[in-house]
Amino acid sequence: MRLFKWIGSVLVSVFLMVTVVTAKEEGYCVEGKVLDEKGHPVQGASFTLYQYGAVMKDAVITNAKGEWKITELPAGDYVLSQESSPYGYEMMEKPLAISLQQDKTLIVDTIRNAHMEGSVRIWLQDEKGKAIAKMSLQVLDEQNQRCCQGETNQEGMFMAEHLFLGNYRLAVLDEHLYKENEEGLRFTMTSKNHKQIQNIYFHLQKKSGNVSSSHDALYLFFGLCLIACGSIWWYLHYHGFQQLRKDFM
Repeated sequence: MRLFKWIGSVLVSVFLMVTVVTAKEEGYCVEGKVLDEKGHPVQGASFTLYQYGAVMKDAVITNAKGEWKITELPAGDYVLSQESSPYGYEMMEKPLAISLQQDKTLIVDTIRNAHMEGSVRIWLQDEKGKAIAKMSLQVLDEQNQRCCQGETNQEGMFMAEHLFLGNYRLAVLDEHLYKENEEGLRFTMTSKNHKQIQNIYFHLQKKSGNVSSSHDALYLFFGLCLIACGSIWWYLHYHGFQQLRKDFM
């Protein structure tokens, strides 16, 4: 009987020791945050935690502050892989190795999910296909916010750079000279075309009765004034003031 009691006490002791050791190995926590290129939080980024190829925790999604957290993990080595990012954001380039050994809570380095961005070459031409040079314009986003501004070169080209994914509208600042075509001056930056520089052609029509016509009228007015002044000078020069007085008396 004493032998059985002794064996029982030993088993109980071993069980308690295993329980204590297991309890010590459980309860690890790893956390971090996801920010964009300007340090703003990225909400909705999804991650999966692996250990030796097996999924330990999936559907880990960042909150409104860009934060994520995984708790109740046993000690060991892990790999954190990003599964998806919100539309318009790049994902983490490669999985992140994580080792939980000493510290109960491990805060990993900030993960960056930068905005996808691209560039477009905007070509402005008139109705005859001739380049429109020195045309002032600006690119507006969906909120009508200005993204970039400049003017076309001698070839009628303007380079719009660092555009995020979305819809854009081209606003011609010299609109008193030209008017938009029926389709409007709009283009879209997507995840499929943002890595290549696009060439976009827009055709503008000259407005009738534009500034050039106003200039012509102004030149004509000054020309007539010069002719009138010249005529008066000629009359005075050849007839004299006396003759002028006789003519009007």
